[in-house]
Amino acid sequence: LKQRVVTTSTTHSEMIALSAGARELYWATDFMAEMGYEQGTIRMMGDNQSANLQATGDYKSSKSDHYRRVQFYVEDGINQGLMWVDKVDTKDNIADIGTKQVKPIDQFVKLRNIAHGTTPIVYMNKTVQKILDGKHDDVNS
Repeated sequence: LKQRVVTTSTTHSEMIALSAGARELYWATDFMAEMGYEQGTIRMMGDNQSANLQATGDYKSSKSDHYRRVQFYVEDGINQGLMWVDKVDTKDNIADIGTKQVKPIDQFVKLRNIAHGTTPIVYMNKTVQKILDGKHDDVNS
């Protein structure tokens, strides 16, 4: 999706993208519910830690006042349980293939194959992996 707003920072840009994703998510979950397929909480992934914190309401800054409405829109979706925002490492971010030059070529091939489905993979951050491995006591370490 092309952003129609001139952003003032990377965090602002990432928040606009999260908001656009949330709008699509609202529509898709409503459509699926009308078809009889209720959806649970959907995971959205972002590689900007500041945007992820702002989305959950854990971080407020005077530098983000001008896009607070967008921030609240995403935060509301999280509070309603429609979605949650997870951190994705830059090396595993499939969206980078469409937004920047990916180097080295091995990294490009990896992301391309994941995007095309020839190498199916479900990305899990380290915290989620620790929980699934039963090491939930070590999550904050």
